[in-house]
Amino acid sequence: MGFPLLITIVVGISIRVWLFRSPVLDWVTSRNEISSPLTSWKRVTEGLTLQKMGISPYTGDIFHEMPLMLRLYRSIDNFFGPAVNICFVILDVIIAILLERIASHFGKYMASTCLWLTKQNREVRDYSPDASKLILRTNQLGLSKLYVVAVYMLNPYVVAACVGKSTAVFTNLAIVLAILYTLKGRQLASAMFIACATYMSLYSCMLIIPGAFFFAQKDRKVLTHIQLIQSVIHHLLVVLVCLVALLYLSFMVEGSWKFLNSTYMFVSDPIFYMYLLLIFMAIFKSYPTYADTALYLSLLPLWKHVFPYMRNNFLVSCMLVACTLLGPVLWYLWIYAGSANANFYFAITLAYSSAQIFLVTDLLYGYLRRDYDLLHGPGDLMADGKSPKVILE
Repeated sequence: MGFPLLITIVVGISIRVWLFRSPVLDWVTSRNEISSPLTSWKRVTEGLTLQKMGISPYTGDIFHEMPLMLRLYRSIDNFFGPAVNICFVILDVIIAILLERIASHFGKYMASTCLWLTKQNREVRDYSPDASKLILRTNQLGLSKLYVVAVYMLNPYVVAACVGKSTAVFTNLAIVLAILYTLKGRQLASAMFIACATYMSLYSCMLIIPGAFFFAQKDRKVLTHIQLIQSVIHHLLVVLVCLVALLYLSFMVEGSWKFLNSTYMFVSDPIFYMYLLLIFMAIFKSYPTYADTALYLSLLPLWKHVFPYMRNNFLVSCMLVACTLLGPVLWYLWIYAGSANANFYFAITLAYSSAQIFLVTDLLYGYLRRDYDLLHGPGDLMADGKSPKVILE
């Protein structure tokens, strides 16, 4: 490790240690932008306390992480005690070092495969003389290691997550290790760490397919469709076996499968969960159309019992109507009349997506608020006669 990298890491450590000893610590740890109910160290300590009392941490709505992670947190808490802040600083340093290794192997990957540098060297004679500044050179790849480490160690988001003691750092560590072993060409290790990341956060399962493509193309430059499918299935099976092993080990240490209800599942209403996914797909797919919106809007009356709790019905309706009317107008002004540019049409599509985001968040709020009122009553007042303030987490 070079001297600039070492200085960068030392500066990053100093910033974290200073913030841990500053008055902003309590404020940072309480911010939901930094640690959510799924990644809060405060929730971890509450789960550990329940476990020490002989109560399952999955009984209520406090702890939402996996049993093996709870055992790991218990070991960390026993080892570090009040100095648990040091653990998060150490984890950040480890991730920074792994990122430096990733940058190094990525440079070798670019230079040794049919991608980028090799392709560039083969086609450089066909490039424009004015494109000389765009050509990648080997010495530029070495600098990327410093940039990657600096962006991680000095990134305000990373620093805030460290100071806030967000347990998402463990998922990040597993993902970084998965990327590193993928670049090294070690399929079993890569699959194991993808499984670990998926075990901690289900969204990490999306890394399976690109990892499978990498190992499918690692030894052969040209693959038949059958070979590609076989490689993807093989990689998928390895990840699934590792994930099932982790889940079964969790069952062994916990003694039941109850933890799944508090970690992976929306068990109270899976159809509502399916409906939310329909909205998310309509919002975030590459080329959405009105047909995608029409499908979930047609199903919206199924949850008419939630409508009284929704607060943005008028705003969402106006936004959808305005975007529907102005979309064709701005398209015409941009493409045919030439009196507008792409930003006008982009603004309408952005507003259209925002309206759908307002709708899904409002619908989810109404659903959860109705469940709250079913348990506590819709008209409960506080001792001073004021309505209670319900915080959605």
